[in-house]
Amino acid sequence: MDCFEIKARLLLKYDIDYKKSLQPLSKLISSSLYKSPLKEIHSRKGFKYYSFSNLLKISPKGIYKKGENGFIVRTISEKIAKELSKALFLYEDDFFTVKEVSIKKISRKPINYLISLNPVIVTYTPKNSRPRQWTSESEAGVEYLIESLHKNLVKKYESFYNEKLESEDNFIEFLQIKNAKPLSIFYDKNGKEFRLLGNKLFIVPKNDENSQKLAFTALCAGLGEKNALGGGFCKGGWRR
Repeated sequence: MDCFEIKARLLLKYDIDYKKSLQPLSKLISSSLYKSPLKEIHSRKGFKYYSFSNLLKISPKGIYKKGENGFIVRTISEKIAKELSKALFLYEDDFFTVKEVSIKKISRKPINYLISLNPVIVTYTPKNSRPRQWTSESEAGVEYLIESLHKNLVKKYESFYNEKLESEDNFIEFLQIKNAKPLSIFYDKNGKEFRLLGNKLFIVPKNDENSQKLAFTALCAGLGEKNALGGGFCKGGWRR
């Protein structure tokens, strides 16, 4: 298994609050892909197989200042990585001008832990109600969160690699919710702004082969849902 990491250096045209910055980054990526041979990715249903960070330089007051900045995209698809890196180079929109793009391959190695740097989104449906995002106050308990994260990664892995995972044991050894209150991801749909609620998670994966495959999938393609909107981008701790 390999992961492909794109680093983009860009110019931010305006100051922007960190709570609202994932939305224009998501649009930057999707618009770039739409102008590439992979434009069907965002018109089809299903997994997009990539995740992305927020902007990398933030001020102490939680504001990304106008000027030079950057962000990271990771994907398990070499094809997406190559086409996106080409499409991003020198791309410009209302918020950003991309100045430089680099790409590297990361081969799978044992992971000690995962920390989600962007909110992790998991949806559940209460009885006689509409779907909503899981929070610590949800009637669905932590067990539901753990099970949903596992099932989501299994589906990502099996659909991308066209390979069944033999074990059904959950990949998570330990999970901790790091935020006291739910975190938000904002996105635009048909000219209206919507908000998703998620959580910052610390996860220790199990050491068996399948669990480590799923942990690596999370690092590359994101934890949970709505990865193309910024959900679930992770930092990994490699085992020495």
